[in-house]
Amino acid sequence: MKIITKRIDDALIIPKSISDFMTISRACVIDIETLGLNRKFHQIILIGYLFEENNELVIKQLFAEKPGDEGALLKTFIEDMGMFDTFITYNGAAFDIPFILARLKEHVLTWCIDGCIHMDLLLYIRKYQEYLKLDNYRLKTVEGLLGIIRSDTISGRESVKLYKSYTKSKTPELEEKILLHNYEDIYYLSKLFNVFEHLPLKDYSFVSKISSSSSIGDLEFFYNPYDFSISEGKLRFSGRTKRLPALKEELHYNPCFYFKWTPAKGIFEFQLTLLTGKLPSKRKYNYVDLHELSIEAEAFKLLLVDNSCIYQNFLIVDCQLPGSLIAIIELKKQILERLL
Repeated sequence: MKIITKRIDDALIIPKSISDFMTISRACVIDIETLGLNRKFHQIILIGYLFEENNELVIKQLFAEKPGDEGALLKTFIEDMGMFDTFITYNGAAFDIPFILARLKEHVLTWCIDGCIHMDLLLYIRKYQEYLKLDNYRLKTVEGLLGIIRSDTISGRESVKLYKSYTKSKTPELEEKILLHNYEDIYYLSKLFNVFEHLPLKDYSFVSKISSSSSIGDLEFFYNPYDFSISEGKLRFSGRTKRLPALKEELHYNPCFYFKWTPAKGIFEFQLTLLTGKLPSKRKYNYVDLHELSIEAEAFKLLLVDNSCIYQNFLIVDCQLPGSLIAIIELKKQILERLL
């Protein structure tokens, strides 16, 4: 395995709406190259990541000179990732992160990402298709919108072909082409935040926060609007708070919800048990009985999903739409009445 590290006199510029809650020095841009799309049988041959250090951008690439190097590559990767709490990808929610986790499992390795923030920029950008009007949302297409011109000319598929040739010949020119493709993926992904200059940001929020008062003063619980999941009848999300090393971990739960806060690390986890109902159209919807939950409905106005609302004492969560955005939304009573 080869480790290639380069330093650039540049910075990772992130919109204020994100940097207000994210420690930028602990953010990392990640991109991987693989031998195929099957997580079970195809190895990761290259992982690149970009981060800030000493007022410079650092790009580090872990390159498997042969497929058998994957285990060492992954071990080095997870050791380095302990430095970061925020990960930025492009289509990483669907590809990079699940692929890494699957390959780690094959090598009996684990990457503890609980409490970390993952920002998949593709998910954000797709919310604004009507404004961007692009033919597709490949990384190079969005880069074109920003006037980015690459030196790299190959695709991910071509990179696989070149790698197979490289493993036989070890030609430096082939290695250089493969590394350049990954390098520019990472570097220009770090510039992709500029695309939001084309969007009506006043109508958009990257981050939501919940404020709470306690005996130690006002607390703010921040969470990424896209980092939630609905599975097995539960809605889950996590987020960050100010680090308070002197405080002990707090755990609150009942049959309807689970809340764990680790002040020393500045992270929290929240989980709601969902009930299921059915509309006259036979379409299912999920809901939470706030009366059973014993929590004021007002507290949930910040935790709603698209096409969801508080109706009387119920939080209605329509999770049929993919990529739903947690946002401050409260639909009018008569709209819900028409649905029900």
